[in-house]
Amino acid sequence: MFRFAVIATVLLVLFFALRLLLGHRQMSISSFFRVYFLSALTLLTVFLASTGRIPGWFMLGGILLPTLLILQILFRPPALSRPSSAGVQADWGDLHNEEMPTFCAPQVLLQLSPADQTITGYITAGSWQQQPLTEIAPETLLAWLRSDQADPESRNLILAWFELTHPEMLVGAGLSYHSQPAPTAREARQILAVSAGASDHEISHQHKRLVQQLHPDKGGCAWLFDRVNQARDRLL
Repeated sequence: MFRFAVIATVLLVLFFALRLLLGHRQMSISSFFRVYFLSALTLLTVFLASTGRIPGWFMLGGILLPTLLILQILFRPPALSRPSSAGVQADWGDLHNEEMPTFCAPQVLLQLSPADQTITGYITAGSWQQQPLTEIAPETLLAWLRSDQADPESRNLILAWFELTHPEMLVGAGLSYHSQPAPTAREARQILAVSAGASDHEISHQHKRLVQQLHPDKGGCAWLFDRVNQARDRLL
């Protein structure tokens, strides 16, 4: 009975210690419990080896293998599955404010607020669905950009977000924008935040406001600046 109490206490302490150490990471519940299980397995291996119940050389493998698996879980970018077009539209529905200039991609949505010169970004698919970009560690987003999980359009928006919020992190990162077709009429209306029946004056007014906010000479993003110009050209 005493042994079971000791084991339960050790497992409980391990659980809360991992919660404390990993609380700042963006992890799914299943990933956390995989780390928990592997950590418990490592402790068990050390205990059995120290009491002579398994050979000492076996302890080395029993520590290295779980440790490598734990590191793989901790530093692997979470998967962001590419959804179907219908799924993307449904995800945008809760996030898209038609009164704000919006840039949409299969996995990412960016919105600009001309009033206070701020940008807001969200993940729209996968394990981070509807998660604000500000709640995801920048280092994790950069790792995702370097992986093969990011589609070109979403990757471009993440890079643009970094340019406007963490430009220093792109220095020496070796990341560049992918070529992308000009926006469709629907995408152009989302970018300029105008309705389908907007007049030429309304379109020009919105375009002027956005290029003033995004102009590279004023600390803006050249790629978004070009998309705004393309949107204007599409509608006029």
